[in-house]
Order: sequence, then structure tokens, then C-alpha cells
Amino acid sequence: MASLVLPGSGLAAASDERCTDRRDAALSTRPRLRLSGLYALPRKPARTLVVFAHGYRKPATVYWQRHLRREARRGAIAVAMDYRGIGGAPDYRGWNVRAGAADSIRAARHFWQGCRSLRRIILVSVSMGSNAAGLALAAQPVRHSSPCTDRAGQPRCAAPYFPEPLFDHWVNVEGAANVTETYLEAVAVAPGNAYARAAKEDIEREMGGTIAEVPERYREATLVARAEDIAASGVRSVTFVHGLEDGLVPYDQSRELAAALRRHDVPSDFFTVLTRGEGDDGTTISGYALGPAGQNSPFAGHGSEEDITHLVIRTGFERLWAIRRGATVGPAREFVVDGILGTHPAP
Repeated sequence: MASLVLPGSGLAAASDERCTDRRDAALSTRPRLRLSGLYALPRKPARTLVVFAHGYRKPATVYWQRHLRREARRGAIAVAMDYRGIGGAPDYRGWNVRAGAADSIRAARHFWQGCRSLRRIILVSVSMGSNAAGLALAAQPVRHSSPCTDRAGQPRCAAPYFPEPLFDHWVNVEGAANVTETYLEAVAVAPGNAYARAAKEDIEREMGGTIAEVPERYREATLVARAEDIAASGVRSVTFVHGLEDGLVPYDQSRELAAALRRHDVPSDFFTVLTRGEGDDGTTISGYALGPAGQNSPFAGHGSEEDITHLVIRTGFERLWAIRRGATVGPAREFVVDGILGTHPAP
């Protein structure tokens, strides 16, 4: 498998004094990591670090300030990276999922090693961000960069070393788990759809060619083909949230990955979102298939990640908050989320 390349040689770990902030601000990661992104700190020492992975054309520095600040107000350290190489305004082009994975690992290690109060790291991803998050897990990162040092950089080789997984939990929201499928769908739609054409070009740029030219690169980036590697990361649980009528990332992609991870005994919950209730419908299959006649679907499609009122996005954040409160995930539970009827175990 191709390995992730972590940027730079790393900065010194931050001191505990730099792990809290009373300003309710989203701060640039550049001074700390020499990489573009944002982070927010709580008023008191945090037990939880939340690492967000953003979706296609939704860079953290543009779209994630509100989410980061909200998580800090709820008592967590929160960070989201832009992924090296992403394009500039107004389109923010790029399917830079390998860089996104490496940058997320770097950010997680930086705060873990520098903030002694932390006890767990939760990875939260939306759409394309799930491709990056899954690759971060598949790289099987551990919490200490060296087996002979502790989080403060002090020697710890006197006893046998058992590396701790970097990430404890993954909340995977409307995730792109099968980039091969996404690419082939974009190829099919590209002649008449500018958004799909851009995605096709960006995926080809990330992979280094078409799927016919570099099939192994596509397989390496396809999470459903990397389930064994993800399971070997030591992640304690994966929570899936996906709208049944998602018009951008088909629902089957989360189903494929959930089934593959369950075969490797990874505890998981799966939340299937049906009608949208009072929230926005997002991007739905009916909207694509029926044009104007399919607008204002009663179903929740693909949510815009900056819109927490969308039922899929809202459910994803609610699952994050539940895990932070100590909720148990799995071993293989199913739930139906309906904007009218609420959330219920699947029949």
C-alpha cells in the first residue's frame, strides 16, 4: 500500500498553557503546524480532541469556524485542516484526500502530545472528508511518534511498548467510502454536469491518472477495499449517518463500508435518515432525476456540512455529542431517523 507522507519534521509539542482559551475564537493552525486549517480551544482543560475532516470544496478555513467554536464551547479541543494543495476561491477545487489524511494525523498528534488533559480523540468526517478520514485510519497511526518516548518526549523504553491507536472513534457522515464508484459516476455524468466534470478532473489529479491508467491508486484510496487496514487501526467504534436519498454520495457507499468493517468485528451504529422534517432537503436523487418536479423532496438528501439544521448533518453532530457523554456504540446496531417520527431502532 502507498504510505501517507506527513509534512515537515514536526514542531515541538505545545505546552498545557496553550491548550485553553477564553476568547471563543477559531485560530489559524499555521503558527503551530505550518499548515492551513483552524482550531478552537475550550476555557478549561479538555478531555476530548475532535478532529474534523471536511467535504469537497468546503475547506475548513472558510466553512468550519462555527463548528469548531461550538465544540470548544462544549468543552473539547477542535481542529480541522484544509488539506495541502486545495485550490483557491471561489471554487476550492481538489480531491486531496491523501494530504487530508496526513494533515489530520499531524494535527491530532500535535494536540495529543501537547495537551496532557486529553483522554480520547474522535474523528468526524463529512462527504469527501470521510475518504480522507478513512485513509487516516488505514495508515494505522499511533499516539506517540516514537515507541521510546511518552507524550512529553521523555524516554519510556524500560517496559514493553504497546502503541496506542491515535483515534478512538469515527463518526462518518454521508461518507464517500468508495471513490472508485464516485469517479465512475462522475465520468458518466460529466458531459452534462459541470460539478461532476470538476470532480472527475480532481479525482484524476489526486490519483495520477484515469482508473484505466492507475487502477491500483484508485483501489488504495477506496475505503471499502481497505476495511482490514481500518480495523487494524484499533479504532474502537464507527458511527455511520447517511440519507437514504443522498444525491451526491449514494447511500450504498456507507452500507458497503459498514458491512466490510462488521466482518472485521469493528463495533458500529448505522443511522439511516429518511424524511427531513423541518430541515432543508439538500441534494436528493429525485432532484437530479426529475429536475424542477423533484425539488423540495420530503426526504433528506446530501446535507451541506455548514448547515447543522439539515437532518443528516444534525444527526452526525448529535452522535458526536452522545459519544462524548459516554454512549456505547455497537456492536452492530441499526437506527432509522425520520424528521417526523424521530429516531428509532430499525425493525
